[in-house]
Amino acid sequence: DDNPKGYYEDARVARLNGRILEALNQHWATLAFVMVHPGHARKLLEEYASACDIVSDLNAHSNAWVVKDPRISLTLPVWRDALRLTEPTRELQQITLLRDPMACAISQQKRNRREPGYRNDLLHIPGADLDETLMSWISHNVSILEVAAMDEGDRVAPFIVPFSEVLEKPAATLEAMADHLNCKLAKLEAEKYVESFVDPDLNRSEKKIAPEGSESFWAVQANKLYELLLSRKLTAISQADAKAILDELAEVRSILAAMLPASSLLGKSYRIWKHQNVQNQHLIERIRKLEPRAESGDKARQAMTRLASEADAARESARQMRLQVQKAEKTTASLIRKLESLRSADETLVAFREVFGPEFDPRDFTAPGGYQVMEWAEMKRALTREVADLKSEVARL
Repeated sequence: DDNPKGYYEDARVARLNGRILEALNQHWATLAFVMVHPGHARKLLEEYASACDIVSDLNAHSNAWVVKDPRISLTLPVWRDALRLTEPTRELQQITLLRDPMACAISQQKRNRREPGYRNDLLHIPGADLDETLMSWISHNVSILEVAAMDEGDRVAPFIVPFSEVLEKPAATLEAMADHLNCKLAKLEAEKYVESFVDPDLNRSEKKIAPEGSESFWAVQANKLYELLLSRKLTAISQADAKAILDELAEVRSILAAMLPASSLLGKSYRIWKHQNVQNQHLIERIRKLEPRAESGDKARQAMTRLASEADAARESARQMRLQVQKAEKTTASLIRKLESLRSADETLVAFREVFGPEFDPRDFTAPGGYQVMEWAEMKRALTREVADLKSEVARL
């Protein structure tokens, strides 16, 4: 939503710029910056090597290439030195897009309110303070001027392109950039580009700020620097011009220099916050990956609970059947003992009445003439089969 048509930033460059700032205990949102200088070479050894690799890869694929990242205004010395090391004859051109500081501050405040990040998480504020965003804007542009002021031969002179000129006069601005870069502009292609890409309606951060905010010290200083740079629009700022502008900002630069320790502390706190945030993201990803397993585990536990309940019911049924079997076995054993000890019909009648009760009458189920041994043997076999069937049923369950 911030930039519907894209940022056109090389991810490798963006990541490396972040690493360079972190190595110096800086962050793009801190209030003051330490300019990269030769004394940082040992601390930034790995970053210099990575920059050389990226530049070498870009050189291998094209005779003319462009990288874009706002943080290059803070890390330009690393990229300048990388280009000199990998291909000394390659010419470096710096295009600086100049945007109204108040518009930048409003845009930053809107994004911070919509997408809470480092400053909001750490300082617990709903959006970046207006003065803080203006200080950051000043620091970025002062950093560009300081590099230009130290560069002999104007080899990295920033060519100032106002954002308003891009929106109001896109074709003329492109032509001026082409002249500065000493390249031929295909007018037909440029016209198609302007018609299809440049959209003034996407400038959604116009200056809309309270009067008291526009009169603060930092607002006045930011507007002063903006006017100084705007007076040099569509031209390259030479070493002499850069020094002259910095001299007019002596008071602001001294204040920013005094704030470097606090900015360094904020940079360190950002590194801690970032590390913790990365760890939290890893934990969230692990939990997210484990959620399907947990869901499957819940279903498995429910199935196991159901099976356990069914197993309990089966065990209870088996227990009841075992009781029936034991009872039948006792009855059969008792009958067998009685049958084996039979001596007369009277003894048999007494034995059966002990088992079946005193009302037992053998005439209800026997032929006339009393008890026959074959009949009792058949009854014994029937009872034995019933007991065997019961045992088989218990074993199956």
